Amino acid sequence: MSAVIESAAGGNGMFLSNEQADNFANPRPLQTMVQLDDGADKERVIEEINMIFDDSPEIAAADIGVLTDQLTMIFDVMLMVVQILLGVAMLIAVIGVVNTLTLSVLERTRELGLLRAIGMSRGQVTGMVIVESIVISVFGALLGLAIGAGLGIAAQQVLKDDMLDVLAMPWGTMVGYLVAAVVIGTVAALIPAFRANRLNVLDAISYE
Repeated sequence: MSAVIESAAGGNGMFLSNEQADNFANPRPLQTMVQLDDGADKERVIEEINMIFDDSPEIAAADIGVLTDQLTMIFDVMLMVVQILLGVAMLIAVIGVVNTLTLSVLERTRELGLLRAIGMSRGQVTGMVIVESIVISVFGALLGLAIGAGLGIAAQQVLKDDMLDVLAMPWGTMVGYLVAAVVIGTVAALIPAFRANRLNVLDAISYE
């Protein structure tokens, strides 16, 4: 066996000679890469290799694009799992924001009563609660994106010599999460805002 390897990208482990591989229980190679000459018919070469190993169904020749598609599929499944977990985390975040704002409204009962007494409308009270909710949600989203991006960059720097030599930031997805934070903040503020608008002004002013 002989090979010229410029980098470790595309594989890992130890590279041994045939003599050394004979000492293992299964000396057969698990993967072999073939470099075609210029002008060679790739599809025909793959077909001929598969015909040679027709008696060994566990061996199959394929284009490097097939391997790339398989790896992409694996990462897509992992990303889907992460997205599902993120959705659950967002649901928990909505409950947390609702609880926080509800407690805030209860603690500021007298303040809200005074604001209503001096002329603040129900719509203005609702807007105040919504803005507070959006600030909390966006701040949490920015903090999460900053930590996530930092960890991603650190992981890429550690693994840049092993198939992760390109750093790509999903800016579109990150902006989408910020927009989602605004939407979530608005939705989470509806219940506390409704609670704030139901306060009786006289009872709120005399509340201790």
